[in-house]
Amino acid sequence: MGGEVVAGAALNEAVKGDPALLDSLRGRRATAASYALTTGLLLGWVTLTAFRRRERWAWFALLTSVGLGALASAIRYFILGIPSGWATAAATLVVLLVALAVSYRDFR
Repeated sequence: MGGEVVAGAALNEAVKGDPALLDSLRGRRATAASYALTTGLLLGWVTLTAFRRRERWAWFALLTSVGLGALASAIRYFILGIPSGWATAAATLVVLLVALAVSYRDFR
């Protein structure tokens, strides 16, 4: 883990004076990764069960949960000025909206 790079700087060098800060940053990254994993599993489960059965709530659940999350992540560049990751969030939002638009007729 010593070779981690954040914003172009080695993480170990950036927090040289405070080892607790290094642990804190790694902990935040691990928490974000675990939330991403569990959210992805839930998304897959809803998609493979209720969405396939064309249950209307599943269409709206995917739109609101994934859509609002991706939108919030994409607009952080404009609100916070943090460009890292906004393009991935915007691409996720576009793919979701296209997929839901294609399936909309089945859920009316």
